[in-house]
Amino acid sequence: MDLLITLPFWFSLYLIILNRKNQAVTLFNVTILGLSIYLMAHYFSNSKSSSVMAAILFNHFTPLYLIIGPCFYLFTLITLNKINRVRKIDLLHFLPSLIYLISIVPYFFMPWTEKINIVEQIFIDPEIQEHLNINMFFSPKFNYAFRMFHFISYCVLSFRLIQLNSKHATNDKRVKLISLKKITVIFISLTVIYFIHIVVILVGEAYKTTLVYIIIYCDIILFIGLIFEIFKYPELFISNNKLKSSHIQKSPFFLSEADKNLIPEKIYTNIEAKINNMKKNRDLLIDPDTNFDVFAHEINENKYHIRLYLKCNGLTFMKLKNEIRVEEAIKHLESGNRFKLDYIAKKSGFNSPSNFYKIFKTMTGYTPSEYENKPSKN
Repeated sequence: MDLLITLPFWFSLYLIILNRKNQAVTLFNVTILGLSIYLMAHYFSNSKSSSVMAAILFNHFTPLYLIIGPCFYLFTLITLNKINRVRKIDLLHFLPSLIYLISIVPYFFMPWTEKINIVEQIFIDPEIQEHLNINMFFSPKFNYAFRMFHFISYCVLSFRLIQLNSKHATNDKRVKLISLKKITVIFISLTVIYFIHIVVILVGEAYKTTLVYIIIYCDIILFIGLIFEIFKYPELFISNNKLKSSHIQKSPFFLSEADKNLIPEKIYTNIEAKINNMKKNRDLLIDPDTNFDVFAHEINENKYHIRLYLKCNGLTFMKLKNEIRVEEAIKHLESGNRFKLDYIAKKSGFNSPSNFYKIFKTMTGYTPSEYENKPSKN
């Protein structure tokens, strides 16, 4: 049974490692990881023979528990195309976690034998938690209640966002959102079960009761339902190269095509006009010092709308910039003047010849030399 309880933890850790390059999926998997530790904490705190595991899980992971709510909310925002990725301002969501981390620093340095002694005493008499000096700022009851309300608030907020998007979604997108709704409901249910668990322990003043065991088994059933829902999407745990692109497009865990309707028509038209003008007068995009901030400042529109416009047109800022630079290089290669390639690289805005060769070959299928010497230049 002990091994079975730890399986969600190892599974979620595996998903984090596998999908580490996908920020949205990583945020989702961190949520699962935190909840799996919740499950383990519930189980091992009710097993007197597992004092070591109980000591590891008790109190140490409070900061992690306060990360999972914001992680799921930010995952929802990215999945619904509300934001492209986590922004600096979004880090404010993790401030409570940082505060809690500071508050338990003395506990981290407490002798290990003392920690085991604490969990063994709590198992006998849960009420003694009120008299333990394990948190510099908060009492255990406040700690339990705040964790529950913190996570459930983010889940409800995420559910509301999903619900609002469902009203105007296409049939394909609605299928994705239904799955996200199910997962969110499971998260909320797990949190409610957690709260009931704590209340039963504090009121009943004992861990080992029939009701507590029923609650733990409810936890396990909900987690089985969560894992079953996740297993509907093999793109989370196997290489996407082995799956059809049509399957990936139906996944709620990978961004769908950007919706042009999310950009006001006037703003869309203005961005399009400004970018078309930059394509004709290439100096700004060819300049190696032009970054996205400079590019956005020149367009003079909201950065989110600019990124969304690029995404709607299958572009990123760097892809657009590279296309213009390669076009400029081709113009020099086709001029018949036989310029040195290093000179062409510099005139086309590339910082180094090696970077020029690499990007040119990626976009045209030829090295600059091969392109210059091929019979027909298209």
